[in-house]
Amino acid sequence: MTSNHFTGLSKILMNKLIHVKLILIIIIITATIIAITSKNIVTIWISLELNIFSFIPLLLSTSTTNETEGTIAYFLSQTLGSIIFLLSRTILITFHWHQKLNTSILIFAIILKLGIVPCHYWYPITIELVRWLNCLLLSTWQKIAPLFITLFMSSQNQNLV
Repeated sequence: MTSNHFTGLSKILMNKLIHVKLILIIIIITATIIAITSKNIVTIWISLELNIFSFIPLLLSTSTTNETEGTIAYFLSQTLGSIIFLLSRTILITFHWHQKLNTSILIFAIILKLGIVPCHYWYPITIELVRWLNCLLLSTWQKIAPLFITLFMSSQNQNLV
């Protein structure tokens, strides 16, 4: 095989990779818009998860060891935040009289997802180990949906249905 054949093959793979990244970015934008506009907590949670699982392949696009470590830290923290988020909803459904406990747990889950102190252990690790464009997306766009959840909570007097 000639070097021209490999060059053509690498161009085709790069074009496909660009298309995949574009699709992932569109999914991230759509999931964020769904989370912002939704009034149903299940839809909000699904859109948060869709956002997370679309962002992870972008973090792993060059798959160096450092980016893999940063992506694992991001994935584990977001998974823990999602579990706590679902736990707060379960407590609300099961024990209606624990409204303050439910709100506290939900706020803790959102703080963990946002990477705000005291739940910021994963954020500096991830920022340090991923590329600058991913740092920009993580520091801005990935924060929009959880911030709107807190805004929605405060406007609804902490009553998410």
